Formats: sequence, C-alpha cells, structure tokens
Amino acid sequence: MARIVFSGLIFAAIALAEVTVVAHYTGLAAAACAAPNVAASSASPISSATEHGDATLATPADPATTARVIAGIENFVACRNAGDYAAYAALLTPDRMIAEAGTTNPADVVAGLEAFNLPITILSLGDVRTYSDGRLSAEFVHLFGDHLYYRSRIFVIEEDGYIKFDEEVYLPEEPQGTQEVVDVELDDFAFQLDRDVVNNAQYVVLRVATTKAPCHTRSSWFGFQQEQLPSKPSPAK
Repeated sequence: MARIVFSGLIFAAIALAEVTVVAHYTGLAAAACAAPNVAASSASPISSATEHGDATLATPADPATTARVIAGIENFVACRNAGDYAAYAALLTPDRMIAEAGTTNPADVVAGLEAFNLPITILSLGDVRTYSDGRLSAEFVHLFGDHLYYRSRIFVIEEDGYIKFDEEVYLPEEPQGTQEVVDVELDDFAFQLDRDVVNNAQYVVLRVATTKAPCHTRSSWFGFQQEQLPSKPSPAK
C-alpha cells in the first residue's frame, strides 16, 4: 500500500508525486510563436463565437482543417511555453480571457501568467470537429508542469488567419495504467477527502467537485503517478 500525504492544499500533495510520461506527443511542434500584433491594452470586448449558433452538432473536420487546428493549438501552447504571454493573450478570444483572468484586458492575462505558470507538455492532440456556430475543437491531453494530467476538448475560432483559443471543456482522465480515484469535496479554501490511503496503482486521480454557485460548480480531475514509498519492516519481537 502506498500513502499520499495531503498537506495544506491539493496542489501541495500533487507536488509530492513523481510523473513518468509513458507516451509523448509525436506531432510536429510549432516552430515559433506567431500571433497578431495587438497591444496588451487594446483588447476588444466583443463577444466571441461562444454566444452564437448551435454548438451541439459536431462533424469530423477534413484533413486540411484538422491540420490548421492542430497547428494553431500547437502555436498558442508554444507562445505560452516560450514566456511570450502578450502573444499568447493575443491568441485568446474575449471569453477565454475572462475565463483565465476575469477581464477582457490582455494585460491582466499577461500579469497572471507572469505571477504563475508551468510548462505544457502535449501528450495527444486530435479528433478535430467542426460546429454550426463556426467554432472548431480538438481533444487535447497534456501535462501542466510535471504532475498535473488533463484531458479536455479545446474550442477555437479562426480569425484574421489565426487560430484563437475560445473555451476548454474538461473530460474524464484516461491515463494509461491502473488507477485509484480519490474523491475531493471543495468548500472555498477547505477540502475533504474520502480517504488518504490508496492501494498500489500506477496513477492516483483526484476527482474534485464543489457545490458552490455560480462560479464553483465545475468538477475537475487531477491525475498523477503516485510516489512509491518503501514498505516499513515489521517491528522486531
């Protein structure tokens, strides 16, 4: 049996884990960050495509569209990983800026990322779809830093020759290997775990949910490979 120490915050517990990436993303990474030449204070508050049309009917994208969407997502990940936060902010729709920074001002996005950011490692990217409201999406599996494993669907729009990040919808994680799930209930800055000891498994998944409304209703999943601790010898008799 392996024990995980949950101290202070969930992220502190995650930071104690060791991650081994089993299968790295093998697509062509963006050669360099490319973004519109938009000043950090000149964001338009115009609503993005999220508020228009019917996004419930999806169709598989053709090969050319698939290539553009994958290259576009690789591009804004490259901008963020390179620390070019102004370029990254220029590749966000107003809705996405609100989701990340609470405002439609790119300067706030930049300030937030300068205060805290971790590198993104793409593990898989594909299953591109198109929607009747003009948006496109792709399934996106990645590590945030060394320990946070995410699986999500990234929604984007095409604007002025660029792929822009509009929305991220999180999906249940499916890491390769055995899993143990720990349910976590959040209440503001406190949390309650359904257990603090798990059986041996390759991955431990923290399934986090809250009941607060309106802004704390989304459930998130956090996955990491647990640290294997040596067994203690039996006391001498």
